[in-house]
Amino acid sequence: MSATVALCVCTYKRPDYLKRLLDSLIHLRKTETITLFVADNDAVGRTGLDFIEANRNQYPFEILCEVEPAAGISHARNRTLAMLEKSGKNFDYVAFTDDDIEVTPQWIHDLVKASNLYDADVVFGKREPLFETVPPKEILESSFFQDDFACGCTGTVVPDGATCNALLRAKIFKDVGYNVFDTALTLTGGEDADFFAMLKKKGYKLIQCASALVYEIMPENRLNEKWILTRYTRSGWSYAYVLRKHGSTAQYLVGILKKIIKTPLKLFAYLKNPNISTKAGVYNYIGFFRCVLGAGDVQEYKR
Repeated sequence: MSATVALCVCTYKRPDYLKRLLDSLIHLRKTETITLFVADNDAVGRTGLDFIEANRNQYPFEILCEVEPAAGISHARNRTLAMLEKSGKNFDYVAFTDDDIEVTPQWIHDLVKASNLYDADVVFGKREPLFETVPPKEILESSFFQDDFACGCTGTVVPDGATCNALLRAKIFKDVGYNVFDTALTLTGGEDADFFAMLKKKGYKLIQCASALVYEIMPENRLNEKWILTRYTRSGWSYAYVLRKHGSTAQYLVGILKKIIKTPLKLFAYLKNPNISTKAGVYNYIGFFRCVLGAGDVQEYKR
């Protein structure tokens, strides 16, 4: 019997991207059965819901869609899980992706296979950028495309991952509930790292699967220094937030001490070779200490 997968998708004012995602899902291997739970976070325009209502019959899988009126990614992700719970359907797995993703045919199959092979509760696949325009050379060579898109060998145990390419055993939600994404992070991002840190703390096994590939659309407005520095600042802020929330007091203090010790090295690296990568390293630390000092969050997804 094929595995059943509830696929949770968030969308916001990108019906063209949503179409690209759904079109790519058509080509998934038929070894698993998927049902989509889509949260449209465009409460006014309802662009995602309207697209699905108009095109639902074009797709060979069931699609359920609701509007989430509260703005932000955490609210939208929680809405998809609320829809899943409300459906009363039993699934073997719950997967997550986003409306700026295009999947490959083996995506779900390889995630499920890795979960079974390595007895893993959570499996993260690999992401590669899909550029809409040719990126500037200094952007393409920056550390962002090495750090943010890095993926280890299949079976590698990891502390967290990204919800744009993740598969979880459905029974996890019987344990932790369905309202799991921290709404304090709804405009900052990092809600996925927070959620997976909680699962790791509870003893669940999280691994990577290098063959479960998806492509993340990188529009032109992300291919610049300002966007990359904002991402690194927010990432540093989120890391401190998650460490404080889920780590012990000792772990939190040790984490701060390590950052203090390494700060001069980050500054020296930038002064010696000023470029986007070394500057991003400094901004990541700035974000970390902004959180530690209570100097305000970093709203990467502010509207």
